Amino acid sequence: MLIIATAGYLPEKAAIHKQLDEHIGQVKAYLSPDGGEPQLRYAVSPPYVSGEWQNWLAQSGTPVAGYENAPDKEWDDIFEKRVRIDARLRDTLGETLCERADLLLVVWNEDVDEMGGATWELLRIALRMRMPCLWISSKTGKAYWPDRTGFEPFRPEKLREICEVTANAELDIEPCEKKAFPMLGIGRHFYKKYLRRYKASAKKINAKEDVILREDYELTGRFAAAEPSRRALLNKYLDFDRTAIELNERYHSALYWRAILPLITSLIVAVGFYGTSVLAAVPIFSRPTWGIIAGFGFLFHGLLNLYVFMLSKSRSVKRYQDRMLKNRRVAEMLRVLIHFVPFGIRLDLRKLCGGDRKLYAALRRTIQEASPDTVEISRENSVEAFRHIDEMLSDQIAYHTLSRERYSRLVNHLERWSHIIFYVGFCVIVLRAGLQFLMSIPDFPLPDLPLGNGLEPKGFISSFANMAALLMPAWFGYFATKLSLCNFRFNRDNHQKMMKLLEEEQKNIEQLRSSIDDVPVVALQAVGENLAEIMLVEDMSLWAKQYQNTRIEHL
Repeated sequence: MLIIATAGYLPEKAAIHKQLDEHIGQVKAYLSPDGGEPQLRYAVSPPYVSGEWQNWLAQSGTPVAGYENAPDKEWDDIFEKRVRIDARLRDTLGETLCERADLLLVVWNEDVDEMGGATWELLRIALRMRMPCLWISSKTGKAYWPDRTGFEPFRPEKLREICEVTANAELDIEPCEKKAFPMLGIGRHFYKKYLRRYKASAKKINAKEDVILREDYELTGRFAAAEPSRRALLNKYLDFDRTAIELNERYHSALYWRAILPLITSLIVAVGFYGTSVLAAVPIFSRPTWGIIAGFGFLFHGLLNLYVFMLSKSRSVKRYQDRMLKNRRVAEMLRVLIHFVPFGIRLDLRKLCGGDRKLYAALRRTIQEASPDTVEISRENSVEAFRHIDEMLSDQIAYHTLSRERYSRLVNHLERWSHIIFYVGFCVIVLRAGLQFLMSIPDFPLPDLPLGNGLEPKGFISSFANMAALLMPAWFGYFATKLSLCNFRFNRDNHQKMMKLLEEEQKNIEQLRSSIDDVPVVALQAVGENLAEIMLVEDMSLWAKQYQNTRIEHL
């Protein structure tokens, strides 16, 4: 559905009316190229539009929503839906109109004093907010599309792009494939077991404080009208959240499996190598039998390397990563919006979506479908919303604190053991070098060990030392690769950063309330905007970028 906000002074000129009809015809054609009924709505704010628009809108037969700070009886027959904004400032109406519409359609005579400068004011708001805008000059008849300045010539391809993106905007879940990549179940088992061993298993936050996210909670009383909107957004959030969790577990299993495979393949090589050297001294099997065992060891090593290569090239694993990121991003967007949208608090979705126009359009459609017929944006609603935002902050701070602690346990363990194994491995390699020097001495005495299968003591000692020296780097890589590839250190640091940011934001909100008895709606909305930016831009964008760059590489 496309929402067009109309504004300006509409003169009784046939040419201007014809031009408007042509542009609306273009919009309808772009929205429904197959000739179906286009999903179109209009939005109007009386302070920004002249009364002449009433006849044009009435004749269109399209529903119109009114954005007002006071009832306007002249528009009673036109407005199908009303949004009351508890603000005396006219530009607050303009900002709300621009945030909730997809396209601004303006007719202007290029006079900044016309209507007290209201049209020019709205054009500047749209330009500042990067709002798509088409304005027609009633003076010259020219059409403009202000992207960077207010007078850029209109381009039909821009209008087509906006209509097509909006028409195809659907907030669809990226599904989790039923069939997992072979052997990833083993990696998943190892990964969960490893987390449990160090008390670092992921724990689902049950929104003990954040009641807005609870399925057993319901808005009542004067806020009962917001409950359908909250419930619709909550159901969407839960669907995306569950799918993201499943995909996240699969992808982490793939990362963990890739991290531990180098040590597994090295151990198998060691079995094969020792099968023809060290283990041949054990008189359980004959030397040819040990040779067969060694052959199987080398074969398994090759197959595991082939498996890791297939794992790194697998489209399924790549889809785990891409779909996990997309679902998690949408889930986090919905988690934040649930606390604002039902209470009419506006957020700059374009900014929060980071330039992703498809995501922006899809979220807009979801919000529009969840919005009640009558919306009230008032101080009472803002105060109630911020009561729940306090609960969200408390829950999020608790979540980041617990997550930081569990990742800290993993990082501390891996860092400690990677340092220990590095120095132990270094000592083993030095001792192996010293042993080589000693064994190079012609008269160096070797113990006369009774080795079976014709194995000489010198060959036995050399083989054992060589493989031990080769295994130590693999053992070190086991800890170092898990530390880097599984993002344990990044997650620890990111949760620590978010915990501090949210604690500071909570203190700022408490200070604002304690210093001002009657906090204005504009101030409350500014705080909400800042909080949403912290959670969705500073946290989510950085997290998504880190995981986007985490790839399963070849051995």
